[in-house]
Amino acid sequence: MSLATGRLMRDRYDALDARTKQFAIQVILFAKEIESLPVLRLLVKQLVRAATSVAANQRAARRARSTRDLASKLSIIVEEADESAFWCELIQALPLPAALRPRLRLLVIEAHELTAIYAKGRATVRARLNGI
Repeated sequence: MSLATGRLMRDRYDALDARTKQFAIQVILFAKEIESLPVLRLLVKQLVRAATSVAANQRAARRARSTRDLASKLSIIVEEADESAFWCELIQALPLPAALRPRLRLLVIEAHELTAIYAKGRATVRARLNGI
């Protein structure tokens, strides 16, 4: 790998680190806003768990010891990002204060985008493993 390629990859990882951390923070702030709605506590707890797992596993993926380890960590991120989307969509289907809906809509979009980004990355890593 050339120096320029290595720098580009590091910049991409840095951007994903920041993006996944920001996603987790936005979910936590959203959760704090709706903690007064008891019926949603369990769903929000699950959402926070999944969203923070995306960020934590992104960080772990940067330290993967092998291509197989990277593929495994990317699979976890795909699952957790998709689960985040699920919890957001479930919460979206319930009665919520109108003021919270735009923020939730952005969280749904980000969860879907992160799922797509990591699914593509996982496919690329798997192709490399299979010599394609």
